[in-house]
Amino acid sequence: NKPTTANQGRERAWKGERELAAMNSLPDALSALHDPTTTPAARHAAHVFCEQYKATAADRLAEILPLIHASQPLLSRHFGLHAVEGVVLSQWEHLSPEAQLELRRSLLSVARDGLLPLAQEAHVVREKLAVLLVGIARREWPARWTTMLPELVQLASAGNTPAHCVLLAMRTLIEDVCSEDGGSWGGGGGGGSNGSASAATDPRSALDVAAPDMLEWMHQRLRYHLSAYQAGPPEAVAEDLLVLRAALSALRAFATHLALGLLLGRASLLAEVVALLNAPVAAVRDEACELLIVLLGKRPKQPAEKLQLLGQARPSPHPSAHASARAGRDLPPRCHCPATALP
Repeated sequence: NKPTTANQGRERAWKGERELAAMNSLPDALSALHDPTTTPAARHAAHVFCEQYKATAADRLAEILPLIHASQPLLSRHFGLHAVEGVVLSQWEHLSPEAQLELRRSLLSVARDGLLPLAQEAHVVREKLAVLLVGIARREWPARWTTMLPELVQLASAGNTPAHCVLLAMRTLIEDVCSEDGGSWGGGGGGGSNGSASAATDPRSALDVAAPDMLEWMHQRLRYHLSAYQAGPPEAVAEDLLVLRAALSALRAFATHLALGLLLGRASLLAEVVALLNAPVAAVRDEACELLIVLLGKRPKQPAEKLQLLGQARPSPHPSAHASARAGRDLPPRCHCPATALP
């Protein structure tokens, strides 16, 4: 039996080598990996091919980046995103400054022009792209990528899909910078929140400086998509609903980690969030509730701030005229402030 077993093992090895030699393209390898009829030898060969491809991804970016585009099959896009993530996480320092800049611009370009409409785009693609942008920020911002936040805001103006991606990125950015390992960011000189570092080199200091403008932009996004959601028929506002949820999630990260005083100056924001507790969509109600729990759980420096916060978190009375006009898609009325028109 032993000779037979050894012969079988050698035969499997030879077969695997033949399969690997025949595997000469990434589409073939990805197809073999996900085809349930693929033989074990071919599946193993496809796996080896893909791992070898990812190991040399830093030298193949010109081939890999087009894989992320919406015109490609989801399997290819998923693989491309993971290959780029490997480059950002473990090979970034080995790239030339020119290659780093090109990779950053390429990902921003994909977020702007290379995604499907928001309601059709796979969540894993949107989420992974946001993570990649923050991964580059971890290595470049604020010292080298000085224009990151303005670039992200400009990107969001390109449509609902880029806006959703930017909100995911901002939420992740805030959580990462303010987490315990935020000082490990390579884009600055460290220093944490002890005041010893400047906004030009320290991510937390830069975030504190940018916080008022970030809050202003997030609030504008919330109001814009809330207004669209209230005004349009359900089938026309699916994308606004997704962006609205992303805005609430980003605001929750902001409220968790950044100054309460910035939020106290925005009475309309608190009332709008309270209004969303009556939204007909459970996911929106949940996001609004989570944000309010964070806000009301904050420890103010002065007791008066808590009273101010509670006083602001009160929606306006609900006129019956608005109720009949919205016919079943009822939300308490918006605060008496003009809707923000975003580009």
